[in-house]
Amino acid sequence: MEEFKSLDLKKVKTDIFVEKDEDKFHSDFGDFSYLQDRLIRFGRSKNILILYALIMIGFVLTCMSTVMLLITDLKFTVGTNTENLNWIKIFLVIIWFIATMIPIALTLIIYGSKKLKVDQIVKGIRIFDNLLTIHFIILVILAIFFIFSSFGLLFAKFIVAVIITGILFGLFYLFFKLLRKAKDFAFDTTNEVSSSSSKSLTHMATESVRPYLIALLILNIISWLSNLGDNNVILEQLNLGVYNIFTSISILSNISFILGFVIYFYAINLTVKFDSFFETYKNYAPNSTITIPKKAQTSSKKSNQYDEDNWHL
Repeated sequence: MEEFKSLDLKKVKTDIFVEKDEDKFHSDFGDFSYLQDRLIRFGRSKNILILYALIMIGFVLTCMSTVMLLITDLKFTVGTNTENLNWIKIFLVIIWFIATMIPIALTLIIYGSKKLKVDQIVKGIRIFDNLLTIHFIILVILAIFFIFSSFGLLFAKFIVAVIITGILFGLFYLFFKLLRKAKDFAFDTTNEVSSSSSKSLTHMATESVRPYLIALLILNIISWLSNLGDNNVILEQLNLGVYNIFTSISILSNISFILGFVIYFYAINLTVKFDSFFETYKNYAPNSTITIPKKAQTSSKKSNQYDEDNWHL
């Protein structure tokens, strides 16, 4: 029994399963979590810069059309009737203000990625979340407007009103559902990236943002097709000065619509690349139970070198 007294049980190693600091994820940019590192790399990618360039071109075209309408007196005579459409300028300013949110958000994301400032990236994503909130408010207003309009039609043509109301209800419900998914993605992404303890993104961009972008693309196509036939009829009834201005605006609008198609298609494709980019190093991301050996990390880097080269500037 004496020989066992010399054993000090307190000296038994208890750090066998403790994760070593050297085995944790280390960002090449500094003290950043896995998600923060990946988001910084994504913000520095050529894909974001291409999207930013396309959106800035569209924003410039929108500004040109808006300025031309703001400096034009929209009071004119059609036949024997005098029309005053200057009240539209209020909505133009509101639309222009909403349009500025997208380039501002992308500027913050790109700037934060370049300067390694996660707070700026988060601000950019939150602006997108606020933009979706504005879309939600506009959708509610439109829904209320169509509900009251259907009541007026209800007394005239009951069957037609019921059919139209059912179709509109289904469309609004679908759009609300898609919008809610997109907002969940923006909201959760800001929270998860802001936290240094988050290990992965909750929502996939292809499942949350992509359906909403597809819905916007369809609306953009419908809007463009609906305006093709009416523009010439309206323009022919205006005086020469206003006619020339509206002709220029119509040309800019058609260019903006076509550019909008390109932007939506590119953004939809970018959601897929976003998910694949975050999945590239999925096995590389640390978690609370599995420690990834340095050899495995090194091999993971080598195996995905082609992917990194495509994204780095």
